[in-house]
Amino acid sequence: MIRKDPDEAINYCKGMISDLLQNRIDLSLLVITKGLGKRAEDTVNKAAHVELANKMRERDEASAPNVGDRVAYVMVKAVKGSKNYEKSEDPLYVLKNNIPIDYNFYLDNQIKQPLLRLFEPILSKPEVTLFSGEHTRNIYVPPKGAQASGIFKFTVV
Repeated sequence: MIRKDPDEAINYCKGMISDLLQNRIDLSLLVITKGLGKRAEDTVNKAAHVELANKMRERDEASAPNVGDRVAYVMVKAVKGSKNYEKSEDPLYVLKNNIPIDYNFYLDNQIKQPLLRLFEPILSKPEVTLFSGEHTRNIYVPPKGAQASGIFKFTVV
């Protein structure tokens, strides 16, 4: 976009989408953080960061986030139909246990709408151009019981 070359911008976005789906993106780029405002027991609606704080408290009370802390999390694969608050997990826990990331969550909820808004003025069908085709066909699926792979091999907890 900076060079005013739509084809280069499209190719860059397709490359990033392909990298995301094939586990070639650093986990730190997928981390979402939110502040923990109320005590988890006081919230009516279930939020991903609140539910994760509860999980972390069950695992280890001493290292669990408290009110006012920022909770970092990533979205992991879960049973089909799971709510987002059920799919949030601590990035360090994901690395230690080699839990697969839900790349489609990031594509659908974090990337798609901003890219569609950016490319709408210059493409007639931005969703078809950016989110379908060869670059979206390969999705990384870690083998069961496998050790860390992809970028995870080079990550230090």
